[in-house]
Amino acid sequence: MIKVANRHKDDIDLCMIDIDFFKSINDSYGHEAGDIVLKKFVENSSHIIREYDLFGRFGGEEFVILFSRANDNVSSKIIARMQTYFKENPIFIDEEIKINLTFSAGIAKMKEGESLRNLIKRADISMYEAKQTGRDTVIISK
Repeated sequence: MIKVANRHKDDIDLCMIDIDFFKSINDSYGHEAGDIVLKKFVENSSHIIREYDLFGRFGGEEFVILFSRANDNVSSKIIARMQTYFKENPIFIDEEIKINLTFSAGIAKMKEGESLRNLIKRADISMYEAKQTGRDTVIISK
């Protein structure tokens, strides 16, 4: 995907996402509820991102999206739609338990000649900055 995007001079953005306060979900409702939250997060996010972007779990409650053809701040717009969706649509664990989900995200635009490892690092640093500034926010890497 990166080689093709570079060949066609398409912009590539990488977004790191961390579900806010996920540990408290596990602590309050159990790991089974946490698993349901993770599955629903993936399922619902997959309906929002574009079919040609890559979306996957990075570890724990962290996810990564690799956006190709990321011109005109498309990644920021998609992440904003995801945040709005989860604010307006709680995740139901059962008939009695619903969880309002937020997440923090960091977005980095790939620089010419940059390695994937460095791109991930920059997005990750921005994600942690988003968490430190109050969560439920997005920071774009410089």
